[in-house]
Amino acid sequence: MIFDIGIPIVIPKDFFYKLFTALLTGILLPFSLIEKWVFGYSSQWSWALSAFIFGRKLINQGRVNVIYSAASAWSAHLAGYWLKKTTGLPWLAEIHDPMVMRINDDDDGVIMLKSRDRDERLRYWLEKKSVSTQI
Repeated sequence: MIFDIGIPIVIPKDFFYKLFTALLTGILLPFSLIEKWVFGYSSQWSWALSAFIFGRKLINQGRVNVIYSAASAWSAHLAGYWLKKTTGLPWLAEIHDPMVMRINDDDDGVIMLKSRDRDERLRYWLEKKSVSTQI
């Protein structure tokens, strides 16, 4: 039996969006912590995997002739590099900012320093690949 007491229940339009976002964040949080604390990578690197998969799908459909990555996030260039290596298509990387931190004016950023930070080592490696890769 349902009783009507005359008080309308109003659910805000964005309630379900906020609820879903909070639940998804709670589910993904342990993986983000493992990614950062155990493997030492920033949260950007895992984005490259989904970009690679989507890019590979477009390439397989014949919709891509040249791989072009442009972003400040190094994960975009990582996905571009993976696509180039797996498909052999030419790759053009537009780098807005250096992906590595320079020590001084003489540091060209290509020589990787001894670093315990995997994320930093990956950025050095990727910048060297994107700068020196020939089309």
